[in-house]
Amino acid sequence: MKQSSLKIYPLLLLLGLLLSQCQEEERVFPEVQILAPGAASSYQFGDTLIMEFSAQPAQKVRYSLTSADQSFLLKGFLIDQVGNTYTVAFYLNEPYMPNGKYELKATADYKDESTSDFRTINYRELPLETKGYVAVGGGNLHKVDSVGNLSTVAIGTNYNWVEVLPSAQELFVAGASTPNLQVRRLQNLTSKFTVAGPNPPGAPQFYQLLTHNQAVFTLRADGFITSYTGDNNLGVSYELQESFPLQATFLRDQMVVALRKGLGSNLNELHLLNERFLGSAQTYFIGDANYQLTPIGQSLNQIALFKLGDSFELQTLNFNTQTATTRFIEPQVQFYDCKTLPNGDVIYSTQNGTFIYNIDLGLNPNKVLTFGAQDIEINKVTGAVLLLNNGLIQQLAPNGNLVYQGAVPGATDFEIIYNK
Repeated sequence: MKQSSLKIYPLLLLLGLLLSQCQEEERVFPEVQILAPGAASSYQFGDTLIMEFSAQPAQKVRYSLTSADQSFLLKGFLIDQVGNTYTVAFYLNEPYMPNGKYELKATADYKDESTSDFRTINYRELPLETKGYVAVGGGNLHKVDSVGNLSTVAIGTNYNWVEVLPSAQELFVAGASTPNLQVRRLQNLTSKFTVAGPNPPGAPQFYQLLTHNQAVFTLRADGFITSYTGDNNLGVSYELQESFPLQATFLRDQMVVALRKGLGSNLNELHLLNERFLGSAQTYFIGDANYQLTPIGQSLNQIALFKLGDSFELQTLNFNTQTATTRFIEPQVQFYDCKTLPNGDVIYSTQNGTFIYNIDLGLNPNKVLTFGAQDIEINKVTGAVLLLNNGLIQQLAPNGNLVYQGAVPGATDFEIIYNK
């Protein structure tokens, strides 16, 4: 019995050694090397980036092009393989792909092991361009293209706001008492779909439309703020508990909402919300008044508040310090619109004219036009001021003259069309 056992032990030892060697041999790390493009190569919108890399041994290969902050990922396409060399194409034709540095990554998988190689490239985005204007009012929707051609379709009365969503090639029209939100094709103004208003016909429906970061936001009379990202895609919907959102603007990626706490209430507040509506970050009490809001230049924390009530006031609110500063007080006046200029000044219009106010200097408002523009827009490409008045879209030149841009009869609101 002892002799038999002694013969088995060497066999077991040999078997253990063989198994150990097999396990060590199975752990093979693949080798990966990006062959092209060269380091710090530069590309722009419309280019095709060709990446070549070698990988061996490899049971599977993966590849990606990612922005440095990991916020943008572009898909690649394998177009050729010769032995262990792979060729991948990245088509740089995404209009919303931002400027900056991007990381090319090639990865090879073999059994349980993976190896990657990296290369950094530079990218220049599609330049922003102006493509025309859309306007609504008087029962019609108008489009003026980049060469001045006018298209008009009838859409029904009481539609007096319009917003453009270039990423979906759609435009949105609504009004305070319209039965629905209309979504139309930007190319030919034909109807695409409608969204029913929140309340019975004849009751208030919407308070405002606004666009930010490839989404259109609706402030609804049932206390909800809803976002749309195109193709009938309902995004995030946020309910303001027992409150009604009256006006909103954006400070970078935070929405500032002026809301009323309950119907018939005199308690108005400003709420600072993340654009994904992850709860109210800050709240500021603003009392019994209606407000028009606009951010101050490129500020991350300040907005201008035009207080409309027994008097007409301009206040600036700093969310960091939770303090409001009154800039001027004037007699009650009918207010039309306000926007912030690239230099940080605020332009606004009333029944008494169109004015520019320098926040830093704090002097009296400068009257630049004798009439009050119904709507004001700032061109994101040129920084130019565009005005709507009596059915005409005009550009305010630096010398104070008005330059004709297009005729949109009966319009009360307009938006600039961009290529993205």
